Amino acid sequence: MLISNVRDHRNAITGIMARYHIQDLRYVPESDGDAEVVFLVDPQDRLSYFDIFQMEDDLGAELHVRVEILTLGGLQGSYRDRILNTAQPI
Repeated sequence: MLISNVRDHRNAITGIMARYHIQDLRYVPESDGDAEVVFLVDPQDRLSYFDIFQMEDDLGAELHVRVEILTLGGLQGSYRDRILNTAQPI
């Protein structure tokens, strides 16, 4: 899914993210996994794995694709550098 398609759902995505106190949501254009859309978040509050799974489900239902959420704190090494260099604000 292209970022332009994601941006078409910006209001709904922003509403979903607000429930989890996420303000800095970025789209990652290249994914190594099975997800069709990957987002990078830098949560203001502590998120549980269950919160992340629920966000993925909520966003997937809105976008009608499989979504993966990455957290800034969970990225390491060259993978972190690559993600940070390609992530785009929605």
